[in-house]
Amino acid sequence: MYRQVLKVPENLSKLRQKSSPVDIDSAETSHIITDMFDTFRVLEGYGLAAPQIGIQKRVIVISPRALGVGEEEALLMLNPTLETSGEQQRVVEACFSVPYVHAYVNRFEQCTVSFIDDKGEDRSLDFSGFPAACIQHELDHLDGVLYIDKVSRLQRSLLLKKIHKVIKKKEKEEKERMKEFMEDHMSLQYGDGTEKTKTTYSKKRKAKARRKRKRSRS
Repeated sequence: MYRQVLKVPENLSKLRQKSSPVDIDSAETSHIITDMFDTFRVLEGYGLAAPQIGIQKRVIVISPRALGVGEEEALLMLNPTLETSGEQQRVVEACFSVPYVHAYVNRFEQCTVSFIDDKGEDRSLDFSGFPAACIQHELDHLDGVLYIDKVSRLQRSLLLKKIHKVIKKKEKEEKERMKEFMEDHMSLQYGDGTEKTKTTYSKKRKAKARRKRKRSRS
């Protein structure tokens, strides 16, 4: 089942919660796997973590094809653990849960992630460069960490203000669209009455203009 993505600022407290491991053999985990795949197929992108769709479990899904490291459209990782290595790299990041903005974040150049896949098999994969940064980004979600937590307090404040500004603008645009829709709907439904009102008002204006011209001649 497709699930809505939790976003800041309204869901910030939920996104900050730390996730717990999944029971591989439980029916709950089977539902989680289905929801993760269904949601990710709609969203696409590089990756998605379970907490982003309201599931506080240690599960992520990535797209090896989108990341350029394989042919799989979606790879699920249950209870992943991470080992990082190498120098720090500066990577630009964005997130489904932090809409409308992006920022540069420091990440390790290499990482190894060990996990259980959706078939119950133990696996371990190595990543470097941008894919490594994406894996670190997704696993941060499992610990209640967002990429905006890795920038300065001032920059984080500016990013949140920008998000709030864009949301307010979109809400205003939506209200205007709804207003136009209702006006069009009322015009179609009560077209005769609207037309009569306009005609009557027009006649009053013309009569008023004639009286003015008459007074000006006298």
